[in-house]
Amino acid sequence: MNNSHIQSVVKIMPNPFTHVLINTAIFYPFRKKLGKYWWLFAAFSGLLPDFDFCTEVILKLLSINNNLFWHGGFFHTFGFVLVLGIVSLGIYTKNKEFGKYGFILAIGSAIHILLDFLLGGGAYFLMLFYPFSTHLFRLHLLEQYAQLSIYSILDAILIIILLGIIFIYQKKREKSLI
Repeated sequence: MNNSHIQSVVKIMPNPFTHVLINTAIFYPFRKKLGKYWWLFAAFSGLLPDFDFCTEVILKLLSINNNLFWHGGFFHTFGFVLVLGIVSLGIYTKNKEFGKYGFILAIGSAIHILLDFLLGGGAYFLMLFYPFSTHLFRLHLLEQYAQLSIYSILDAILIIILLGIIFIYQKKREKSLI
């Protein structure tokens, strides 16, 4: 993969804010059942797969050429989600309250991966079902609109929707206090 290809991929991927907003919005209706810190884990789960940027930098500094742990590799697969789910199940059996947060991380990471597959990101192609399959998948529905800063527009729309939800919630809360 050459640098110009990597730069073009970066231009078409969803912004980190998009991942955070979408995950927070998806988990919002379940907030009362998910625990006090649901929002923190929902937001973090929207970013978790992209921490493979850190492993990529470390591996490059160590001169280790292992693309599996570079951006768009293992952390952008449902195998990673499966590992998170298994660890979360183990934690849940010992501590149900804390275990819920692990499931938020697993489900939120799956949402991140689906967004990257649907909208673009992670890498040009994703091995969604690794380690069971190394087949590469790509859909990138909004790629043709990348030059229009479609992800910034999407973020703005999501912010408006989220603020609207918060406003409606606050109004309902105020009415119930009267």
